[in-house]
Amino acid sequence: MNRYVSAVVLVVGLVLLSERAVGQAADVVADQTSEVEMQSGGMTFSVRAQIGTISGEANEWVYDGGEVLSQLIWEIESLTMIGVGATVELNKWFTLQGDLWGMAAEGSGGMDDYDWLSSGMDWTDWSHHEDVDVTLGSIVDLSVEVSPFRALDDHPVSVCGVLGHRMENYEWEARGGTYVYSEGGFRDSSGSFTDGELGISYEQSLHVTYVGVIASYAWENFDFGFRLIGSPFVYGDADDQHHMRDLETHASLENGDMYSVGLSMSYHLSEFFKDRQIVLSGSVVYTEYDTITADSTYTWNDGGSTTEITYNDSEGADLETTMALLALSVTF
Repeated sequence: MNRYVSAVVLVVGLVLLSERAVGQAADVVADQTSEVEMQSGGMTFSVRAQIGTISGEANEWVYDGGEVLSQLIWEIESLTMIGVGATVELNKWFTLQGDLWGMAAEGSGGMDDYDWLSSGMDWTDWSHHEDVDVTLGSIVDLSVEVSPFRALDDHPVSVCGVLGHRMENYEWEARGGTYVYSEGGFRDSSGSFTDGELGISYEQSLHVTYVGVIASYAWENFDFGFRLIGSPFVYGDADDQHHMRDLETHASLENGDMYSVGLSMSYHLSEFFKDRQIVLSGSVVYTEYDTITADSTYTWNDGGSTTEITYNDSEGADLETTMALLALSVTF
């Protein structure tokens, strides 16, 4: 909880810096990243507006005695994200970074739900849902970069360490769909759910404190960047709601693993402008959270009465995403 409160406090401070500087860069188009830098007392401040698209997949697992009973595959096919960020370069050794992302509009996805009546055999029940909305998407990423080599003379290669905290939150809603069930025999029943009827919703909230390395190489007007982070300290929550059965499940996730790798390329357009430095850049970031197994609490609501049961090690959750970014940085 202390890490979360600290993260929120730092975000608020960064956003306040962002609000001041964004007013100076209002003429920069909204679908690009604008960056304004100001020198004061040996410190450098910058803010940015950002846009990106996310695709990916989350898995929701149900276990019984270590055997898989059910797997729900939630896809993110297209989710447009916009964000604001700030950078505070305290000196040549320490830099603070903060980025806040939210979805620009509901995204699209898909979902497949597989069930096994007997472990080790083919699936016995399956439902497919194409009418899936990604109704929530947000990212908060706060970090401090330590650059012990930046105090040296200018060099085309730069390497620094990074320590940060990241929070990601996604939610899906599946409607309608088709099914194949094993009711009297093996896969002997098929049909369709009512179009537009809300069947299942699922939400993942993941938090991770990470460490990593950032490297860059400058060549003429180009900058090439690489970022690798990882952590064995993932925690969060996973919530599922089967609306047709009035069933809700909740799992508190702990001790998960995560890694993320990002590549970027930037081009300096300064030669075309006299009074300011402008950099055009693009980035691709892949992030993976390995499956976390946790206890799950099932809550049934039936005729006004509520039944709640907790099953040990009965639920699993994982997530992988790919995010592509386009950025335009402006330095005054």
